[in-house]
Amino acid sequence: MSFIKLLFRSKLFRIASALLVLLGLTFYGLAEPRTSLGHIVFHVGYALPPTRPAFLKFYHWSLAEFEGGYLPSGIDEFLIYQLTPLEGSAEETAIIDFQIKQSSDRWGRAASRMHETYQGQVISHVLPCLDDMSDEDAVSAMVLIESLRQEDPLFKGRFDGMRIHQGGNDSLNRPAFNEAKVKYKAWWGDGTNWPGIRSVDPLAGTELKVWSSP
Repeated sequence: MSFIKLLFRSKLFRIASALLVLLGLTFYGLAEPRTSLGHIVFHVGYALPPTRPAFLKFYHWSLAEFEGGYLPSGIDEFLIYQLTPLEGSAEETAIIDFQIKQSSDRWGRAASRMHETYQGQVISHVLPCLDDMSDEDAVSAMVLIESLRQEDPLFKGRFDGMRIHQGGNDSLNRPAFNEAKVKYKAWWGDGTNWPGIRSVDPLAGTELKVWSSP
């Protein structure tokens, strides 16, 4: 075998070995997102603006597969920081959608600690989209709105009266669900009274109440 072929094969072997190591490190970073390597893998994946929405969808899946869905606090704070200031970008939409899909079972504290101006901007972004979301996402979105209103993450937040439990089946209480959407939209209005309406309960006069795990 010629020296050139040996050199070529040697280079291919080194490249293949490097790729295997890189894949192994990437997999470990995804499987252990709270580690330093996990943070590096996230930031490398998030580096290119055009692919950030797709990466966040993949990252949501990855968290569910390897971390029970829980979002590391440092990454939660980073994503919320990306929302300030809000600019109506695809990235903004992707981050808010990511938080909604995480749901209060798995999101972090950062959004509830945002400045009230940015909390209001998130609410104004979410409310017009409620009718276009899946039912479960819309429920999660309303919990997010309530979390911002109360400045409390409302971990594992739920609406009492939003679901019907009968014969071992669990289903959406659609009249209550539709009423909640109407109430939140009426509470917000055109948004000009925010944050003065923070102390006003959007669900006052209904049977729906919000609770969360301590």
